[in-house]
Amino acid sequence: MREKEVVESFLEREYFVQRDAVEYLTSKGVEDLSVVFEGLRRVKVSVVEKGILENLLSGEFYRRNGVKIVNSPQNQRKKLKVRELHTLHLERFNFLSGIISKKLSDMRPLSIGKITRLSDNFILIGMVLEKLEHENSVVLEDLTGSVKVSLDGRGTLDALSEGDVVGIKCKRVGGKIRGERVYFPDVPLRRKVSFSEEEVYCVFASLRGLEGCEEGRRERVISSLLNYDFKNVFHFLYLTEGEAEVLGRFREARVYACLPSTVNTGGYGDADSEGGTRLTLPVQVEVCGVNVLLLDGPSSSGGLQGVLRRRYVPVRKYDFLLLKEVPDIVVCFDGDGAESNYKGTSLFSVGNLLSKPIAFLVNLKERKSIKVELV
Repeated sequence: MREKEVVESFLEREYFVQRDAVEYLTSKGVEDLSVVFEGLRRVKVSVVEKGILENLLSGEFYRRNGVKIVNSPQNQRKKLKVRELHTLHLERFNFLSGIISKKLSDMRPLSIGKITRLSDNFILIGMVLEKLEHENSVVLEDLTGSVKVSLDGRGTLDALSEGDVVGIKCKRVGGKIRGERVYFPDVPLRRKVSFSEEEVYCVFASLRGLEGCEEGRRERVISSLLNYDFKNVFHFLYLTEGEAEVLGRFREARVYACLPSTVNTGGYGDADSEGGTRLTLPVQVEVCGVNVLLLDGPSSSGGLQGVLRRRYVPVRKYDFLLLKEVPDIVVCFDGDGAESNYKGTSLFSVGNLLSKPIAFLVNLKERKSIKVELV
């Protein structure tokens, strides 16, 4: 829409629009002014300034591009019966083993039930049923049976967790089966990496320990998290029960309170009376087209890379979060303040106020980040 057309549209509705406001609308490429006029009727102004338009369009942006929950543990949302849990775990096994089977199709994996004395070099795909630390071996199980596999090197055993679905290249040595290499489901190297279309920022911070801070530091931390001069900002704040009261300070911000399941038992997207929305971890959300995995902390070996290699997140004993969609960003709220990248996925390990007060400001359009020290 050209500047002349914008001015005429406002005059037809008896609004006087300032020059910088017109330039702002044309620079943004706004073609449909109905949202603007609807907002102006609510604020009841006759002179339209640039600042008013920025606020109106920002609000519309959040309505169109809010945070959407795309994946959460099944049993957390609904208490499942034993049969339903078995079906879920079978689905997990089939999904993860299917990924490995496709990667190793040229090697023709062998079912455990078909192992014979003549089986020499072969590939097994199964779930780690048990780790035998004293024997440096694992019990591997698939739908046809189970078998003990001895592993080469202590590091291989340490990289595995009970419940992992893996492929193991095996060789028969004497009367034993020895595993020579382990294959995880992993994320593909070649995949589409997502970015937001508009300039969008996310703040990832842990307020664990805020309750015990002296008042001056509490104010500095909260002020620093609110003091971002960007229009489209989403705050993801990790809170424990004692810090939940600070949500009221973020009432004007787009805040998502990230809570461990031991604190938030209400659900995965509950509105909070103090403002914002509560998210129970772990959870996978979409922010303006970017897939973000939020974690309380890595619950298995290998850290955040280990989570991606396994393609699932354990949740207590019988539950899990299956990563059918590969996240573009993974955030751990109980880490050391480090950041890295694994096969196109950005990894952020947010530190807490007790030991490593490091937060991150991430630009979703450019996928660039700034490390912020909360002192």
